Amino acid sequence: MENYPSVAILIPARHEPSEVMENTILCCYNLSYPSKTIYLLDDSSEEKYKKEAERIAKKYDCQLFRRQQRHGAKAGVINDCMKKLNQKYIAIFDVDQNPI
Repeated sequence: MENYPSVAILIPARHEPSEVMENTILCCYNLSYPSKTIYLLDDSSEEKYKKEAERIAKKYDCQLFRRQQRHGAKAGVINDCMKKLNQKYIAIFDVDQNPI
């Protein structure tokens, strides 16, 4: 079997409608690449959005990343998450992008 380099797919989100978030996660989940890990970077401060992010991450077996202190908006949450990654490559999709 061929070796595939590991890829972290990062999807930053903050107070996003669940349908939008779920569509993007589903598209990434369905990408036919065997060595991927999807990270939902939830930077929400409202409980409603946090619970939706948890539900969607669990449904699609994503890693849910949250941080304690917010700084730097979307770039900040991406940079904070990247410090914890060990994948060789990183792909970043905005929460309303649908890669196919």
